[in-house]
Amino acid sequence: MTRIIYADLFVGLFEELFSYSYVLLIPIILLEAVVTYFLVKHFLKFEISLVKALIMSLSANLFSFAVGIYPLGHVMGYKKHMDLLIQLVIGYFLSSGLELPIVYVFIKGHSRKLLKDSFKISFLMNLSSYMLLLGFILFNLFELLGKFIEGLKRFLFPPRAGEVVIE
Repeated sequence: MTRIIYADLFVGLFEELFSYSYVLLIPIILLEAVVTYFLVKHFLKFEISLVKALIMSLSANLFSFAVGIYPLGHVMGYKKHMDLLIQLVIGYFLSSGLELPIVYVFIKGHSRKLLKDSFKISFLMNLSSYMLLLGFILFNLFELLGKFIEGLKRFLFPPRAGEVVIE
């Protein structure tokens, strides 16, 4: 069976690659809450509590995760063999779009430019979490590359007869 993959939405992809993928939702939600809190407080100039930012991030991510992994994933048909970075970009835009209404509801009554601010918050909070995911992917790719190179060295330069290999 081919797995369908979407964004935090995108976290579902990591289930295929890494068995601890759902744990990634925790740092993603926390990171997005902190980014939202500082973005709203310092740049959009209206008040939001860190708790409200956390609840908004949790709600938005759970919504995009549920919609992205199950119904949308099966309708749109992105397959796991699609290039990982292309999936990351698609996931970013889908997550940002899906989470936009959640952000809109949470900042309603606080912002004079409600739709514009909702876009800014949704796209920037997702940018932070997708940068975290990109770092995670690159870290794992470099780790796999290191293992590949080590295996290639053993293949090209096998130990001599009687030589003990310590791993």
